[in-house]
Amino acid sequence: MQEVYIYGCGGVGDELAEYFMYSEKYKLMGFIDDNPNIRACMGVRSRTLDEMLTERRPEEIKVIISIGEPAVRRIVSEKVARAGVGEVTVDISDHFNPEFSAVGKGTLLHSHSYVSVNAQIGHCCMINKYALVGHDCVLGDYCVLSPKVTLGGNVKVGDNTYIGTGALVRNGITIGKNVIVGMGAVVVKDVGDDAVVVGNPAKFVRKNESQRVFRK
Repeated sequence: MQEVYIYGCGGVGDELAEYFMYSEKYKLMGFIDDNPNIRACMGVRSRTLDEMLTERRPEEIKVIISIGEPAVRRIVSEKVARAGVGEVTVDISDHFNPEFSAVGKGTLLHSHSYVSVNAQIGHCCMINKYALVGHDCVLGDYCVLSPKVTLGGNVKVGDNTYIGTGALVRNGITIGKNVIVGMGAVVVKDVGDDAVVVGNPAKFVRKNESQRVFRK
């Protein structure tokens, strides 16, 4: 059984905790969150990374990052790497066959997601509930597919890109890095780097100058 800490006390982390509590594959060891005021999530103990490192050796700590902002996923991933903490891939999907497709370390394949054949998914991505990755798709690092996203076959997605809930991407499309695809968008043309696209069909609305999805 894989021991794992969930990094991030948010909604996705809560969902994972509930799943791990009944899993025979993963054992939930606790939460890690950068907010020192958060002491527990879902009734499970939470500590900052620095606090956790006073309790266990770095090599004993394995994390899955449960944060939905691609830029923050990258920051946290780099932080744990500098600390010598490992990331683990968590696969609770409906379908992923490692014989025919590849998923990078630290990636979360959430419940009811589906990864088809000859797909390549990068480091520390999140493939959320009911998302579908079609055959021959290639995703860069730190990508987030929200619930019910559908990627047709042979879609390419650049690093740090976020695709919103229910979006559809036609087969053969290329989406650049640092892109935001809005909820329910239907992408039928290639999308360049640092773009925000919304609507059906998806149209460019602005540059993603902050390279963040969730702006305050």
